[in-house]
Amino acid sequence: MECLESLRSVTYPDFKIFVVDNGSGRDDVLHLRNWQSGGTLIENDTNLGFSQRRHPACARQS
Repeated sequence: MECLESLRSVTYPDFKIFVVDNGSGRDDVLHLRNWQSGGTLIENDTNLGFSQRRHPACARQS
C-alpha cells in the first residue's frame, strides 16, 4: 500500500493507475478496493504469472 500511496504525490499531468491483483487473498483485495486513487483495479481469480497478469492492464491503457 505504501507504493500506491506514493502515487498520490506524482505531479505528471496525464497518467493512469492500473493495479492488477493476481489472485491474492481476500483481505488484500479489500484493501485495494478501498484505496481511493481514481485508479483501475483489475482482479484475477488465480495467479496467472507475471506476463499474463500484466497483459490486462496493458490492453486497457489505450
